[in-house]
Amino acid sequence: LADELSVPKGSDKGFLDKCHTAHQSHPYYEKPRQGGLTIFTVKHYAQPVTYNTVDFLDKNRNKIDDYMNNVLSQCTNPVVAKLFAKPEAANTGRSSLASHSVAVSVNFSQSLSSLMQNISKTQSHFVRCIKPNDFR
Repeated sequence: LADELSVPKGSDKGFLDKCHTAHQSHPYYEKPRQGGLTIFTVKHYAQPVTYNTVDFLDKNRNKIDDYMNNVLSQCTNPVVAKLFAKPEAANTGRSSLASHSVAVSVNFSQSLSSLMQNISKTQSHFVRCIKPNDFR
């Protein structure tokens, strides 16, 4: 997804084609039997979930506004400030603006990866639900 978002002429169809190519042999990935459809299915443990790729890139292209990022990085709550802290300047040849405007999906992915690393360092026998159940 991040690769297709970074291409200037990236498209939903391009993303779907790359998914089909990269995951066609994976047992949990299912390509639609009828050609030309804009969907793919991931077989989760509970039940299969079908994703429609129409406007998929636009929905994931939402970048965090620089103004909001600056405001939240100066928050007095240390957790919020750390989440929105400016990344360390790396010598990547990219402008600081380009490296700072991170897609929401990339930020989420990095945060989830960090959480999974922390969980794997422990010897936990269960994982608590992160999202509370409001219906209980």
